[in-house]
Amino acid sequence: MPRVIRIKFDPPAGLGNNMLHYLLARVLQDFVPQATLVGDGLPDWTVEPPGLRQESVGEDKSDREIIDLYGHVIPFSYAIERLRASNNIEVRTRSLAMRMEYFGSHLHLARKIFPPRSAPGTGFGDDHIVFVVRTGAIYRGVHPNYTLLPISFYRHIINETGLRPAFIGQIEDNEYCRALRDIFPTAPFCHGSPMDDFHMIRTSSRIVLAVSTFAWLAAWLSETAKEIIFPILGLFNPNDRPDIDILPVRDDRYQYFQFPGERWTGSAEEIAAKISGAGNFNRIISAPSLMA
Repeated sequence: MPRVIRIKFDPPAGLGNNMLHYLLARVLQDFVPQATLVGDGLPDWTVEPPGLRQESVGEDKSDREIIDLYGHVIPFSYAIERLRASNNIEVRTRSLAMRMEYFGSHLHLARKIFPPRSAPGTGFGDDHIVFVVRTGAIYRGVHPNYTLLPISFYRHIINETGLRPAFIGQIEDNEYCRALRDIFPTAPFCHGSPMDDFHMIRTSSRIVLAVSTFAWLAAWLSETAKEIIFPILGLFNPNDRPDIDILPVRDDRYQYFQFPGERWTGSAEEIAAKISGAGNFNRIISAPSLMA
């Protein structure tokens, strides 16, 4: 096995992050089909992509060239060049590499790796606008770039579109989710297994993203989404995270709203502002302004 791409979820993460991590490895293999994938798999997906297996016992690795891929900005072209040129190399993907330049042109491959499920249930149609909600760990401020959307933004989108709201995701018993239920008492609130939620988002017609790789992937992979509203906030905001770029600016399904930078801590004051504050966001009229 002279050319190896090793997948290592280190540390293990949520479904969306692991899917992006795995997709990076498969994109590398797409450039170098002779390379073999080894390491961690994705048991949440019922069809394990072919080629993922453990190395042969006793294989000599003493002279193997090693390239470790960390972070989001990685030596992508160099890794492909060395995989093609070397007869004894291991590229270790310990990275999400959340940049469109690496996988943005591989949507067809991503859909093949992560095929849509036929059950249970389907998403919401044209008469609804689906808001993905992520609370969970981010509600407690575990990461400064994962944050909540202000409820005023939900109001704005509903008023602007005239569509019926639906909420999917981490609907929990906390102040934020209770406020959503109080403000939108007739809206459906859906929360199942991660795979069920992923499928429901993916098969909906109109989607508003949360700050979440899970939501991002479900919308990007969708073959039914007609409109995807993208809040450029937190992890998605290049002003806060210049190392990350997952804005599909050439994809006509997307509409963008710019938010100011922030560092989220999950404090009571921040949560109250997300619930009752006026919010600060502006529609970006044209995608070219994002490419400047």
